[in-house]
Amino acid sequence: VLTPETELLLQDVGMYLGETLCKNVPGIRWTFYAEPKNDFFCNQPLLTGFVDMTSGKPFQAVFQPVHMAGIQARKLLGRASGDRDLYNLYCLWAKKAP
Repeated sequence: VLTPETELLLQDVGMYLGETLCKNVPGIRWTFYAEPKNDFFCNQPLLTGFVDMTSGKPFQAVFQPVHMAGIQARKLLGRASGDRDLYNLYCLWAKKAP
């Protein structure tokens, strides 16, 4: 279980990850949406401009960097993580830019 302090730090790490993608990958930008209210990422900062080609037909994908930073931290706690996971996550999403 992550402490509240760790959760706050992960917000900063996630925002830094997102800003790094925006500055280094053309076409990536911040956004958010307010509808539908029951969506997991409603009213949260998202990155857009990605095209996912992994399932055959290309589709527009969004990336929630704070959530993904939290996933990496939880993997680290479970010892299922490596020291390059955050970098690998960056590279994975950078490749999804058109």
